[in-house]
Amino acid sequence: MASIYLRGKVWWYCEYNPATKKNDRRPLRYPDGRPVRNRRDALYFKAQKDQERRQRDGVALDGSLTFARALELYTDFSRLRKTPRTFRTDGYRFRKLQERLGTLKVHQLTARTIDDTLNALQGDLSFGHTTRNHYLHLLKAFGSWCVEHGYLFQNPARTLRPIKTPRLPASCGQSPSARLASPAPPSKANSGLRHRRGTCPPASD
Repeated sequence: MASIYLRGKVWWYCEYNPATKKNDRRPLRYPDGRPVRNRRDALYFKAQKDQERRQRDGVALDGSLTFARALELYTDFSRLRKTPRTFRTDGYRFRKLQERLGTLKVHQLTARTIDDTLNALQGDLSFGHTTRNHYLHLLKAFGSWCVEHGYLFQNPARTLRPIKTPRLPASCGQSPSARLASPAPPSKANSGLRHRRGTCPPASD
């Protein structure tokens, strides 16, 4: 939804505008008009603007924020940061997560809850470890966004690790007879043919 960044020597405030579907960027300034150059002051002004935005959006930090509402805010935040195809794919996965965690409060998210939810989705939808890792990556990004905007004190998915999927060689799926029958790739070292640039190889008899 909002972030700060250093441009030159001045801190800028960037906020997504749902009306224009674009990011509004403006430099942070003190009440007397001077630009903010100190990071600590920039964080202070950002916290004030975030509080104003939460009041405008009807979000209170009293423990009533649900996963579904936070996910809706995060979706608006990530809309301009992803390609349309990636956004559609992530939207499908977020809908599946919302079916499981929609009514849960954001502060109730734990690593155990996330791991159990991913295991249940993997069993119901019958997807592999790679897709499960994609779900985990989305939840990690969502948790980091919640921490950045003050909805959580720490990312609940930070301790979860993706499942490593070993990559098998292409010949592992073939039978022993098929591997013996398949021709070996030509060896460039033993071909004995060296051609100059612009010349054609000698014709074979």
